[in-house]
Amino acid sequence: MIQTPLIIVLAAHLALLLPISSGIKPHGATTASARTTPSSQAYFALCAAVKDTPDNIRQWVEYHTALGINKIYLMDTDDPQPHLITTAIADYVATGQVEFYSLPRVTPRTINLLQVKLYDACLESARGLHTFVGFWDVDEFLIPLDEEIMHKITDEKEGLSSFLERFEEYGGLAVGWRVVGPSGHITKPVEHEQNTSKSILSSYTLCTTWDFLDNEEFKTIVNTNYALHPTSDPHTFVYTEGKYAVDADKNRIEGGRNPLIRKNWVEKRQPPKFALYHYVTKSEEEYREKMQRGSAMGNRKDWTYFKRIEQAATEVCTEAKDVCKRVGKCLSRNPDVF
Repeated sequence: MIQTPLIIVLAAHLALLLPISSGIKPHGATTASARTTPSSQAYFALCAAVKDTPDNIRQWVEYHTALGINKIYLMDTDDPQPHLITTAIADYVATGQVEFYSLPRVTPRTINLLQVKLYDACLESARGLHTFVGFWDVDEFLIPLDEEIMHKITDEKEGLSSFLERFEEYGGLAVGWRVVGPSGHITKPVEHEQNTSKSILSSYTLCTTWDFLDNEEFKTIVNTNYALHPTSDPHTFVYTEGKYAVDADKNRIEGGRNPLIRKNWVEKRQPPKFALYHYVTKSEEEYREKMQRGSAMGNRKDWTYFKRIEQAATEVCTEAKDVCKRVGKCLSRNPDVF
């Protein structure tokens, strides 16, 4: 008997989880034939709860698939116009690289710990289909900072899978933040003559330093063989006995922070092998819109937070821009025609 994955159990319980595309079924239905994820996509997948604009989501999907993450699950909460997102990523939905779910009327007010429960559902539905699943938001971009990893992605065309194989004995891989500031942008960066939105990774190039306290935060790429469920914090997970998360150097990580990132920078000027560049503010205009939308956990940041990040993000950082160019996904995008 094939157990119905939690994503379907959640859908039945709430009667709210609806697949937008008629061509993509909720993966993990009660028949094995419905589990159509090709073997070429099976090793590494990505899951995110979505609260962002269609053009930003398009950039995020394009970039991460270029890194070799060929299966992405997006769950869009309380969005009055989810069709705008599906239009923006229609080609990825059509190929099955992206499965997009709309959850109308689902908010942190109607469901406590919403993002945690979505992650739990996604983990259960992915178990048996993918060895590794990454859990991070669409304002976070995975940036390899190690040349060996980049060589495998760009020259050997292996993507991230060959790197992750080194961590199959662990519960998960913790990937730390590098918080990126507004970089002087008042309004959303656009190419006015072409009416195109500029690449996020090319536009925002003022970062916090590696020893900035917030950069101890991390998100997790979990091993589905050992990850049981997320904790009450969507950044961390509970694992089977004897298993735990490690960083890229295989140091054990406990709790919700990794102080080794700051320590290695202060003592050795050594950055991590890769990081999640966190575009938490973007421009003032976009931050204002973000405050209105809120987050999947119900957290609402204010202008005090914006100013704190703006003042801390003073270091010129072009690593994300350089990686984006190397994988060929730093093009401007028309926000209406994709």
